[in-house]
Amino acid sequence: MINRSTNLKIAKRTRVKRKFKGIHNLSKKASVCVFRSNKNIYASFINEAGQCLHTVFLKNSGNIDAAKSVGKKISEWIKSNKKDSEPIVFNRNGFRYHGRVKALADGMRESGIAI
Repeated sequence: MINRSTNLKIAKRTRVKRKFKGIHNLSKKASVCVFRSNKNIYASFINEAGQCLHTVFLKNSGNIDAAKSVGKKISEWIKSNKKDSEPIVFNRNGFRYHGRVKALADGMRESGIAI
């Protein structure tokens, strides 16, 4: 018997797959993948080969200001280590683009990263 939380996870995974079904060549570009929980927010830089090179996170700070600072920190790391100036794919990982996810993206844009 499958419980309610498992059904919700399966439904979310299905929604994300449906959206990425028509997008081609996404794996050939560098991306920033976002994960947020109730208390924490994480941002990982993934290169063209699919390897996670760097992760920035703040624990026990689930507010918009913390998310913006995570965006600024990851963008500073990207600027210091990435040579080309191609736009980076912003993978919101199925989370709606508002609140902390939007603040993280805005923090990256303020630091000069093209998304």
